[in-house]
Amino acid sequence: MKKILVISSWYPNIDNPGLGTFFRDQATLFEDEFDIRIFAGHMSPYVSRSKKLKNTIRFALFRKVSIQKMNDYYLSPPYVYGFRFMPGLNKCKKANFRLIISTFLNYFERNILPDWKPDLIHAQNTNMAGIIARYISEKFQIPYIVTDHHPFSPRLSHHIAAEIKLALINSKKN
Repeated sequence: MKKILVISSWYPNIDNPGLGTFFRDQATLFEDEFDIRIFAGHMSPYVSRSKKLKNTIRFALFRKVSIQKMNDYYLSPPYVYGFRFMPGLNKCKKANFRLIISTFLNYFERNILPDWKPDLIHAQNTNMAGIIARYISEKFQIPYIVTDHHPFSPRLSHHIAAEIKLALINSKKN
């Protein structure tokens, strides 16, 4: 049975069961034919500036990220690899972006890959799922596809827009 890891930026959870229900419904429809699992990271809300500063410094100096497993936070089936992470300072956009990417890579490598390696990654949107899929694909040689369900925002930073473009160019199919 083919293993597919779905990455979505929105997924139903205990605080918001209506969030991203389409992604869950779609994955559930294919469970009989594929071994589908969900990869969902959730940025901690309401983090103080001092905690964001500490997180940014810890990442800059030691490449350490703060991750809290939250598999029970997300609604299943299908099985969800869920976690919460703490952001860095908002003003340090590029550093905060690298911190987020490192958080997802770190979680994937330590909590998913040892027990289950997907044959394909399906990113359900370009920002951030498609970007994360590209980084995982490059590091672990796993092909990925991207589907998107909304138009691009003209307010995206040039850095994020460039990352989205790379994710789309490097995916196997769009």
